[in-house]
Amino acid sequence: MKGTSLTLFLGPQGSFTQQAAKRLMPKAHLREAGSIEEIFELLDKQKDTYAVVPLRNSLAGDVSETVALLQRYPMVEIESSHVLKVSLCLAANAAEPVEEIYSKDIAFEQCSVFLKVNYPHVKLTKVNSTSEGAKLATENRHTAAICSELAANTYGLSVLAKDIQNNQDNQTTFILIRST
Repeated sequence: MKGTSLTLFLGPQGSFTQQAAKRLMPKAHLREAGSIEEIFELLDKQKDTYAVVPLRNSLAGDVSETVALLQRYPMVEIESSHVLKVSLCLAANAAEPVEEIYSKDIAFEQCSVFLKVNYPHVKLTKVNSTSEGAKLATENRHTAAICSELAANTYGLSVLAKDIQNNQDNQTTFILIRST
């Protein structure tokens, strides 16, 4: 049943979690969720469902939300894991002056050197995922996102800078989980 089951991932489309889900569950029906907490809530209600969530990043450490939810939902078990290389870019709807950048909090940490040097006074707005940041950046000419190139391409954004993470060996461990 595992191969073709419904598998939730932190969306929207173009997220690193979606990429990991495709690797962990290549034949599964994938469905995006808006937050890691929403994923755990859905797993609690739908027993034959799997999900993929980020657990740990090599630069920023544990994804505290995932760790806390694993403790809060003891019926959720880890089935397997996948390590994904994380390459981040700065993407925008247009080459306008950037006044605000959207991304996940961990992505801001992973790109802190780039941001300090190139965008020290720009407003940084935390969202649920890097791909959500990319989606939001399509709505305003003066915003950008720190995201994957896949997310930038998915939402038609121009890549302003590639490989902006502090360390080129940046990796995130994603886990496949299910409720028992």
